[in-house]
Amino acid sequence: MSGENQKTILLVENEPLVSVSWEKDLDNYGYIVMRANSSERAIETAGKTQGIDLILMDIEPGGGMDGAHAAEQILEKHDLPLVFILSSPEPETLEKVESVTSYGFVTSKSSMAEVNSYFKMVLRLFETRKKMREELTEREKAKQALQESEEKYRVVFKNTGTAMCIIEKDGTLSWVNAKFADLTGYAIEEIENKKSWMDFVVKEDLERMREQHELRRQNKEEALNEYEFSFIDRNHNIKDIHLYIDMIPGSDKSVASHLDITERKKAERELIFQNVLMKTQLEVSLDGILIVDENSKIISFNQRFADIWGIPDSIMSLQSGEQALEYVLPKLTNPDEFARRINDLYENKHKKSYEEIALTNGKILERYSSPLFGSNDEYYGRIWYYRDITERKRTEEALQSSLKEKDVLLSEIHHRVKNNMAVISSMLALQSEFGDQKKDSDELLRNLQTRIMSMSWVHELVYESSNFAQIPSYKLFKRLADYLKRSYHIEGREISMQVHPEDIMLDMNNSVPLTLIVAELLTNALKHAFTNRRTGRIDLSINKQEGGFCLVIQDDGVGVPEPDKLKSPENFGYTIIHGLAGQLRGELTFSSLPERGLKVEAWFPEKMEAS
Repeated sequence: MSGENQKTILLVENEPLVSVSWEKDLDNYGYIVMRANSSERAIETAGKTQGIDLILMDIEPGGGMDGAHAAEQILEKHDLPLVFILSSPEPETLEKVESVTSYGFVTSKSSMAEVNSYFKMVLRLFETRKKMREELTEREKAKQALQESEEKYRVVFKNTGTAMCIIEKDGTLSWVNAKFADLTGYAIEEIENKKSWMDFVVKEDLERMREQHELRRQNKEEALNEYEFSFIDRNHNIKDIHLYIDMIPGSDKSVASHLDITERKKAERELIFQNVLMKTQLEVSLDGILIVDENSKIISFNQRFADIWGIPDSIMSLQSGEQALEYVLPKLTNPDEFARRINDLYENKHKKSYEEIALTNGKILERYSSPLFGSNDEYYGRIWYYRDITERKRTEEALQSSLKEKDVLLSEIHHRVKNNMAVISSMLALQSEFGDQKKDSDELLRNLQTRIMSMSWVHELVYESSNFAQIPSYKLFKRLADYLKRSYHIEGREISMQVHPEDIMLDMNNSVPLTLIVAELLTNALKHAFTNRRTGRIDLSINKQEGGFCLVIQDDGVGVPEPDKLKSPENFGYTIIHGLAGQLRGELTFSSLPERGLKVEAWFPEKMEAS
C-alpha cells in the first residue's frame, strides 16, 4: 500500500506500549498512523484533522469517557468507519459495539494479516455505503426536480447515475433510465410499457413486494420506503438490490431507485466469515497451535496448545513468546536443548523442524514448526504444532517388547523341542537296557506314548498362554491326569484322581522334566496300587514352601512292603523318576503302610537347573 492508495488510521489507545506495537504493525502494512491516548484527544483530533480514513479505537481508550461514548460523539459529526479493539469479545461488550458501529471489531489476539484483510473489507464496505448515500442524495434531488418541473424531471431522471424507473399502478414500467436498462440487460425500448417490475423479482421476494406495492397506494405512511430484494436480470443472474421507492405526489405512480449492492453483500458475507474464522479456525484442530510474529510475539493460539503445556491464561494474555517459553522450560527433561532449538529456528527463518520432546511428567510431545512467508517472500513469523503422542509411544514400545519376547520364546521353544527329541531318544536307549520291558512291546509303546504326550501338554499350554514364559502347573497336571485315567481305564474298576488347585507357574526349563516325573508316578499308581481292588483314589498336590515347593502324589492302594528300596530302583520307571529329580536338584521321599497306599513327596528348590 503506497502513494495515493495509502490509508490514514487514527489509533485511539492509552497504553503506550500497546499503542506503539499497533503503530509499528500497521506501518509495516503501509498505513499512515495517527495516535490519540484518550477519548477526549480522539474527539479533538477527529475534529481538527482532515483525511482520516478509519478510526481504530480501544473499547477502553482511557480518559474521562469510555470508547463507546467517545465513538458516538465522533460519528455524530464525522462520517468515518470506526472499528473497536476488544481484548475479549464478551456478550455485553459486543452489544455495546453493535449499538455504536456497524463495522465490528478486531481482537488483541488477531494477527496483523487478519487485521489488514479485515480493514480492506471495512474500507470497501464504507465506500459502498458512501456511494449508496450519494445515490440516495441524487434520488432526492431527482424527486425534488420532478416536483418543480416535469420537463426538468425527465432530463434528470434519464441522465442520473442511479438506476431508476417509474411504476404504474398495475406494475408496468412506464419510464426507465439508461442505468436501469443496464441493470436489467434489456434496452430501454424493450422495457418501457412492455415489462412489469415483477418480471425482475425472484419468486421468493415477489409476494412481499406485491403487498408493499398495494399498501403504498392504499396507506402510504405504512409502506416501506426502502428495503432489499433479489433482482433477476435478462441472463438470469441474481443481484442484491437496495430499493428506494416513494409515490409521485398527486398520482398513483411510484418512482424507484435501485442500488446494486451485490458486491457490498459479498463483502459483508466475507466480513462475517472472517469473524467466525478468526474465532474458530484454531479451536477445531486436534493439535496445539501457536503462531508468533518475527519478534516472537504471540499472534494467535488455540486452547489445545495452552492445555497441552498447562499454561495459564495470565501468561498467554501477555502475548510474549519469551515468557511462555520461560514458563514451560521447567516441564522439560532437557530444557537447554529445547531452548537452543527454538532460538536456532528463529535465527534460521527458512528452516522447518520435526522433533519429539520428553516432559518431566512422562509425556511425549510431537512438535512440527514451519515459517510463515507471504507472496512477496516477506517473513511474517512462525507456526508451531504440538501433539501429545504419549499413548502412541507406549503402544509402540509395548509392541516392540512383545515382538522381542516372542522372538526369544520361539528360539527357546526350538531349543526345547530339540532337547525333548533328545529326551525321547535317551528314554528309548535306556529302556532297551531293561530286559523285562522287551517282553511286552505293547506295554513298552503305551509307556512311551504316555511320556511323549506328557511333553506335548507342556507345548500345548505354551501356545494357549498369553505369557509364553510361564506355564500354569494346575492346568498342566489336570490335563495329564485326565489323559492317564482314560488311557489306563480297566473295565469294572473305578479310580478317582484329584488334582488340588494351588497353582504354581512353571517355566519352559523345568516344566518338561517335572511333567515326566508326575506322569511316571501317576502311571505306577494306576498300574500297581489297586491290584485286586475295584475302587481307589489318587491325590496330586503342589504347594509352595520356603525356598521351593513340594510335589505330593499319594494313593490309598495296597502300598509297598519296602518303600526304602524305591530309593535305589531296579525298574525303568523309577530310574527315570530319580534321574529327572536329580536333574532338577530335587529330593524324593517314599512312605507306605500296608493297605494304606504309597506316598511320594518330591521337594524342589525355587531355582531349578533343568536344561
